[in-house]
Amino acid sequence: MKILFLLHCPPPIHGAAMVGHYIMKSSIVNDYFDCSYINLGTSAKVDEIGQKGHHKFKRYIKILSKTFKILRREDPGLVYITLTASGIGFYKDALIVMLVKAFGKKVVFHFHNKGIQKRQHNWLANALYKIVFKNAEVILLSKYLYYDIEKYVPMKRVYYCANGIPENKDGIVRQKKNQGVVEMLFLSNFIESKGIYTLLKACQLLKAKKLPFYCTFIGSEGDITVKDFQEKVKELGVGDCVHYAGRKYGLEKERFYSVSDIFVFPTYYHNECFPLVLLEAMQFSLPVVSTFEGGIQDIVEDGQTGYLVKQRDTLALAEKLELLILDQKLRLKMGSAGRKVYEENYTLAIFEQHFLETLKKLVVEKEKKIPKVLFMLHYPPPVHGAAMVGQYIMQSTLVKSSFDCRFINSGTSNSVDEIGQKGWKKLMRYFEILGQTFKSLNRFDPNLVYLTLTASGIGLYKDALMVILAKAYGKKVVFHFHNKGISKGQDNWFNNLLYRILLKNSEVILLSKNLYYDIEKYVDSERVRYCANGIPEREMSKSTPKALNKKVQLLFLSNLIESKGVYILLEACKILKVKQLPFQCTFVGSEGDITSKDFEIKIEELNVVDQVQYMGRRYGLEKERFYSESDIFVFPTYNDCFPLVLLEAMQFSLPVVSTFEGGISDIVENGETGFLVQPKDAESLADKLELLILNRQLRLRMGETGRKRYSEKFTIEVFEQSFSKIVNELA
Repeated sequence: MKILFLLHCPPPIHGAAMVGHYIMKSSIVNDYFDCSYINLGTSAKVDEIGQKGHHKFKRYIKILSKTFKILRREDPGLVYITLTASGIGFYKDALIVMLVKAFGKKVVFHFHNKGIQKRQHNWLANALYKIVFKNAEVILLSKYLYYDIEKYVPMKRVYYCANGIPENKDGIVRQKKNQGVVEMLFLSNFIESKGIYTLLKACQLLKAKKLPFYCTFIGSEGDITVKDFQEKVKELGVGDCVHYAGRKYGLEKERFYSVSDIFVFPTYYHNECFPLVLLEAMQFSLPVVSTFEGGIQDIVEDGQTGYLVKQRDTLALAEKLELLILDQKLRLKMGSAGRKVYEENYTLAIFEQHFLETLKKLVVEKEKKIPKVLFMLHYPPPVHGAAMVGQYIMQSTLVKSSFDCRFINSGTSNSVDEIGQKGWKKLMRYFEILGQTFKSLNRFDPNLVYLTLTASGIGLYKDALMVILAKAYGKKVVFHFHNKGISKGQDNWFNNLLYRILLKNSEVILLSKNLYYDIEKYVDSERVRYCANGIPEREMSKSTPKALNKKVQLLFLSNLIESKGVYILLEACKILKVKQLPFQCTFVGSEGDITSKDFEIKIEELNVVDQVQYMGRRYGLEKERFYSESDIFVFPTYNDCFPLVLLEAMQFSLPVVSTFEGGISDIVENGETGFLVQPKDAESLADKLELLILNRQLRLRMGETGRKRYSEKFTIEVFEQSFSKIVNELA
């Protein structure tokens, strides 16, 4: 996997920069991962840290530019950032993090500083912390540092990896000295909060006790200059037992460790986390006197490898130093114990191995992470089968917990009579959908694109451009068909070409095996999954007993579209009337290609005005009442796939009379839960309705069997389980 490392490297020399340097030079990290590195630091010297300046701004712009280029060209799978916790550095880093997240990249922050807890009450900082830490992983140096990010990062997203340092190259070891003046060493940048003045005051106390010691200070100037230091030494009267030796690196620095007896580091630095100088001191078998700051408790075992005191406590610091100055055996014992702790926990080899294992875990977690799915589906308005299923998917807790979901409504019609029509408003909606699709593909970067493809007509051409766009981004596509018509349109040369492009290498979800014939020419059977629709339980369906109606109540519930069999049912009603059967047929639904006026004209023409009524659109409880007060559900459609209204009727224990159309034979068991007839056969339809009208016991038995079949196969829970399993397999 490719990893982009945004980290600090020397100069200036400080803990985070040295660890960054070790990572860049690590052979095991670079051999295992394909690594790119960007130096995140904008300061060239210690005294520039936290300051402003046009030179730093120019460096920052270069960092942003380089980050953008690598994200765009190299497409890293993971971005590692040594995030600054607060101050100017945080705002600088936050913009880089947002750039990385805009590319949809997984981010891990490795903290070498702290200060988030202190800044989290600031409204701007708090808002930025929420954005920056959302879904990010964090590497901390010590469990004692978790408190700092606790508000924003749950423990399950935190990893711990202690720093480590290389063994001194030249094999310099501590030179044991004869008893005499005890050499104490302070080594760090000259920042007041590193405890420099605290140590000088402790030296004043030790001198007053006439203890045999000499304290050497080494480090670069920071907010304390050499002049400031010398003035403080003079003020405290410790010039004869304190010495500033300047900056030392490499062999020179190592020699100071080797000739010292005690290492002192009384830090209270607000960013202090895991000081590398303590590891260096332990490497040279020096006992350490430091503070309960950051993760130092993980390094120094108080009373075993040295002593820890409260921050800024000069008296406690002097007391611990006095113990060590007066007891050479204690110094040697603690120094040896510290060396052993270093060898077992803090070598560079151990750090590299732990760091590599942490990155591996992060990569595995990324690979195990729930797939991103872009759902391009229909949902109301208008109300129709595909739109209702789209709504169920959007609202599914199981789906949303199983996948990282984005939803786009791919419908351009706001009413049933707009379906299949043209218009400027629909064109504008379409361009909005294209824009949303482009943004989602670019920013969200889904693993899978799910699309409820329209099989033919204008809708096909509309959807085709979205599919081509998804495929141009190299995305895996799955089509969920809620309609059909491909087999009828495939003889057209342009449609045939388009079907070949769209369905090539795509996966397909069908509602029934009886629908495979429609796509058989373009999609191999191994690329097809089957998932029957399901619907949620309605409260009224559980409790409403069947009324004993004087006239048998027939119900047709769907949009008034001719191919739903509206006129076929009216013709059947005419036949039933001629036979003087006791029935009433109610039509419920929105106007479609049949208007209410067209409907009235037709019932007058067929002379069934007394037997037929149109009740308009009905939703919710009103619709449920029609189901509960009916005896038979009739749906003589001749252009359908898997009508949800049949599931609703079965849920209300109604026998169903429908057709051998689409996947209906998977829903209705002919002769068991109802009857099926050939499409457009008004006489056969009337015959089956007559059987049910004249036999109440048959109606009840078929209705109960249908209810049982619904409960076993067509509940929303069964659908969600089946649907989620299929999408998970594909993603």
